[in-house]
Amino acid sequence: MKWLKFTLALALSIGFAYLGFNLPANFRSVDGRVLASAGKGTQAIQENAQTRLDQDQVGPVRLMREAGLAKFSQEKIDEVTNHQYYYPYTGGPDEHFANFLERIGEKAIGTSLAMLDEESSFSPTIFLLLRESNRQAIEDYLSESESPGITRLLESRGCKGFLLVSPAHPISGAALDMAILATALLIKGNYFTPSLEQWLMEETDLAIRGNDISIQQLKRFYTSVLTLAVYLDWSQLKELIRTYEDWYPLEKTVFLFRNYAGSVAKFKYSSSALKVTGDESEETIEAIVSVEKETSSADYRPLIYTAILFSNNPGGVVNYIEKFQSAAFQDLKTAIKRNDAALALLLDNQLEIYKPPPTLFFMNFAGSFLGKLQIPAFLQFVVDHPILSLILKLIFLTLAGAFLMGDFVTGLGDFNTSRTQPLATRSMNYGLIGIVFALLAVIWVEPTILKGSQPKFDFDVANLFNTVHIEEMTNLANTAVAASDGATNHSATVGIIIGFLLIQLIIFILGLLKLKNIRNENGSTVMKLRLLENEENLFDTGLFVGLAGTVISLILLNVWHLKEASLVAAYASTLFGILFVAVLKIGFVRPYRNQLIREQEMIFEE
Repeated sequence: MKWLKFTLALALSIGFAYLGFNLPANFRSVDGRVLASAGKGTQAIQENAQTRLDQDQVGPVRLMREAGLAKFSQEKIDEVTNHQYYYPYTGGPDEHFANFLERIGEKAIGTSLAMLDEESSFSPTIFLLLRESNRQAIEDYLSESESPGITRLLESRGCKGFLLVSPAHPISGAALDMAILATALLIKGNYFTPSLEQWLMEETDLAIRGNDISIQQLKRFYTSVLTLAVYLDWSQLKELIRTYEDWYPLEKTVFLFRNYAGSVAKFKYSSSALKVTGDESEETIEAIVSVEKETSSADYRPLIYTAILFSNNPGGVVNYIEKFQSAAFQDLKTAIKRNDAALALLLDNQLEIYKPPPTLFFMNFAGSFLGKLQIPAFLQFVVDHPILSLILKLIFLTLAGAFLMGDFVTGLGDFNTSRTQPLATRSMNYGLIGIVFALLAVIWVEPTILKGSQPKFDFDVANLFNTVHIEEMTNLANTAVAASDGATNHSATVGIIIGFLLIQLIIFILGLLKLKNIRNENGSTVMKLRLLENEENLFDTGLFVGLAGTVISLILLNVWHLKEASLVAAYASTLFGILFVAVLKIGFVRPYRNQLIREQEMIFEE
């Protein structure tokens, strides 16, 4: 009979564990299989790139190709680039920019792009905007527009706040003129979303009236637009602008472009300047570039650009990179490869993609076999009901732990009469054991649940430019906050947590064994009650050890400079002590003491 019950309990525990681990729902990550299920049947990045290439948007496709996410031959790219004479300068079709190029003529185009070569740090767009005569041609073309918004933008260039140079927002003069004209061209082509265009018009009206806050915000906005014009050709710029509903994510995108440009693009490690020089007869462009020794850092701008265009969610992409920093790029690339719905799911949840931790070392050789045991319907269920999936996973693991460990643990403390305990007491004991098992299983499978949040950037893009002639154009204000020496040591956190947990388990089992010894004593009921009273301190040992662990952890906080690991361990040590002592005394000692008291009363009555 005992073997039958044991076999049944084991079978139930295995079944519930199978269901629990088959639900790929995590607290602080999203499973790659869930992303693949979400992306099934939705648009692939190659399809998106092909559609753009069919529309001659060679500039955006070129960045998708550089990111390693769209596959096109160089011959195909060159073929589309040659569809129009101005595509090499703009990266794609745009009737308004083409009109501007026709007005200035081939000679002015050649002069403007004289310093542009394959190794240039700048896009053709910025060279075409630099010359004053070119900007005058743009102004003449825009002045023919009947749009009141464009008229207000051109009028705003003369407002007092834009003429003054502020140390906090130094863009002015030629740089500001270039940014406003570029913005007006974008509005002419209807590339702004209605919400962003409305904000721009409202702030422009306020700036003309002398509102200082509007002037500061517009300077930051124009700084962002002009900086993107430095990095991107016109087609890339206009397609990027289409995705923004608000100006602040645009500013943050500029910061990411600067910080993750890498040494290949010569933005991060270069000191560059562009100046407009010339006499009355002819203007020329003089470029001064001093490049420091390059390092091997990667250029992530194509990937950032592709993620924003493919998701149409620039705020989500910016927040994701801010949250996970360099680790975000591989996850973004993986999600993009699994189609647009997968990328949308990743950005909506703002979670990293799950990676098996070292605790699941056997996945290296058993992963393919275990993958065959996956229930496909569970994947879509996690996509549709993420919170409910987590709840069900915890319930299944709790039941698995209760059936697997319940009889074993309760048997240590109540070997002979565990079946005679009240149903409520037994259920509570089994439930507590199951909960502990479920928590340990979750930490084992997803140890990142103990990991603290990443520090965000010290973000400020107010000082993108520091002269009126766009000097040091690529030296943006700040860089990402470097990980400090006291950053999270995740391995230390997990190790300390597991260590305290094992200590508490040992103390818990010793308490159960002592309770079993008292039960098996041949003495009287009174003697057993006195023995229980005498062992009260032993039963409370978990609390003492928990408090001691907290003190030790706080000491390590100053000695080893493991700030987060020490704080998490301090909280966990006390929590484990409280939980294990509560289970021991409420679930085992108290019921046995009640039994002894009743037996003593029965003896007195006799």
